[in-house]
Amino acid sequence: MNDPEDKMLENLRNSFARDEAQIDADTAQKLRIARQEALKGNRRSGGPGSAWQSVIPHLVPAAALASALFVIVGLWQFSSIQNPRAGLDNFEMSADLSESELELVEDLEFYEWLDVHGYAG
Repeated sequence: MNDPEDKMLENLRNSFARDEAQIDADTAQKLRIARQEALKGNRRSGGPGSAWQSVIPHLVPAAALASALFVIVGLWQFSSIQNPRAGLDNFEMSADLSESELELVEDLEFYEWLDVHGYAG
């Protein structure tokens, strides 16, 4: 530590010692009892923050699972943005489409191809 901090610390210690010397015996006894009660309470509860210490082991796996799900959903959404027709490429035409409906679908694919390659007006 540097010199000003040492000086300030020494002043604080002296001030505390003076204040402690001015406390009467009855007040000092009450303070001792209150301190002992507080220490007993900490031993019973496991100390400060012990509630979190019992919860944290259960939160870690839950947080890991949530993080993994966020990553999976994020990657899934990102891939659908990169290739919006990915879901349509795997679409199987049902057998109940008529011949004219199939021709319309083929025409639609042709017009999309024209648009992608810059031939559409």
